[in-house]
Amino acid sequence: MLKVILSDIITVRKDVGRPVAPFLMEVMQEKIGNLIFWNLSAENANVAIGYNVCRKIGVGNYEKLNSVLLPINMNSYRDSIEVGSLPITYKITAENIQGIESEFSNE
Repeated sequence: MLKVILSDIITVRKDVGRPVAPFLMEVMQEKIGNLIFWNLSAENANVAIGYNVCRKIGVGNYEKLNSVLLPINMNSYRDSIEVGSLPITYKITAENIQGIESEFSNE
């Protein structure tokens, strides 16, 4: 009979590193909202598992728009906000399997 002692069980966790910030390529204004495009960085191929899109209206704070991490092979997001007179800016972050986010992308 095999006897396992809990103190002998070791958890191995690979540190995959912090993802590189994506590069925001373009924001296209549409009739209703904006379409945001960013690069799919080769540097994140083995690090990041997805992206977050953040929006700032006027001089407010950035808020994350997606409730679920966007897939790593996705490089665009449609924000269906009604465009008013206040400026809207976007930033993108990449996230790794440990939930560690990159720095913000450019605006």
